[in-house]
Amino acid sequence: MRKIFGLTLLSTLSLVFSHTISAQVACQHEFRELTRLVEENYAGYADVAREEVELAQEKTRERIQYNPAIDCFAELSNWLTIFSDPHLEILPIESAEQHRDKRIAMTETKPAQASIDWLSSNVAHIRLPRFDDPARQSLSEFIHRNRQQLHAAEGMIIDVRGNQGESFIAMRQWLPLIGTEEYFSRWHVLASSANKAHYQRRLEQLDSEQLPEVTAMYTTLLNQMDAYPNTWIEYLWPTVNSDLILPHLHTIYLLIDDEVANAAEEFVIAARSNSHVTVMGINTQGALDYGEAVTYTIGVEDGYQVLIPSQKRVWYQYGPIDNSGLAPDVFVRTEGKALVSYAYLMLTRSMLP
Repeated sequence: MRKIFGLTLLSTLSLVFSHTISAQVACQHEFRELTRLVEENYAGYADVAREEVELAQEKTRERIQYNPAIDCFAELSNWLTIFSDPHLEILPIESAEQHRDKRIAMTETKPAQASIDWLSSNVAHIRLPRFDDPARQSLSEFIHRNRQQLHAAEGMIIDVRGNQGESFIAMRQWLPLIGTEEYFSRWHVLASSANKAHYQRRLEQLDSEQLPEVTAMYTTLLNQMDAYPNTWIEYLWPTVNSDLILPHLHTIYLLIDDEVANAAEEFVIAARSNSHVTVMGINTQGALDYGEAVTYTIGVEDGYQVLIPSQKRVWYQYGPIDNSGLAPDVFVRTEGKALVSYAYLMLTRSMLP
């Protein structure tokens, strides 16, 4: 009986040991794959000193190799933090699916539609809660439906609080109405084969008749990525059309908060180039320096999804803003309708003769 018990215990310990070794080997493989993908495709890889990256890499590799109880996900995530990029992340596949479902649910609970509220005969409060792809068509329809009415506006409060951005195409639809001055949106793309495939999909999703300038932009970018693989390619978003500016609009307050991110932060930068715009609220989230994240899958069975940004903003008008955000012109820690009321008071005072 003792012999049988001893054999059973030995078998159990062998299985546990074997599982531990296989988990370590799998983690080592996943870490190698992660570091390779980041080095080949991440637009921010060269923005951190190579010595720092390699040192963090070596320390992570040692922990994985010598710690039998290693938490692989924690180690992989921790290595990515050296880049301090909110767009660069890794999630277990199951968690990634839950994260995606959660984001969809949050999107559905937020106001989806742009709205207008006339605070007086010539001052409009415009709510722009979303700049994502699903909101693009509704925003276009909103502008078309209200364009004539908006011609009466002399003052405007544009409220982007809570707007997480995502789509530059959606965001740019509002800019021609308020006008921009010396605003340029320049980006550097790392021309890896995976990134090129991502922008090819972007181009294929576009309606070339509705967006000819954006189509031409992506076409030129892809041609350059073909011609100069694995190098930096600069591209510039089309300039904002100045023919559609609302004719009587001369005073604009833009309301922001710490949820404003991505394309919504780009909207703040663009709007602020207009000397008639005053930005009010608190610092934005700070998630714009890198973008157009491409999703990769690594590992087997319970593997991971890795989101790796393919492009970075050219810091010629604004320096880095990730994790610090854009500061307002007027810092006000007021929320909800109270901030709208305060902005309206300031706006009407500035409009007095």
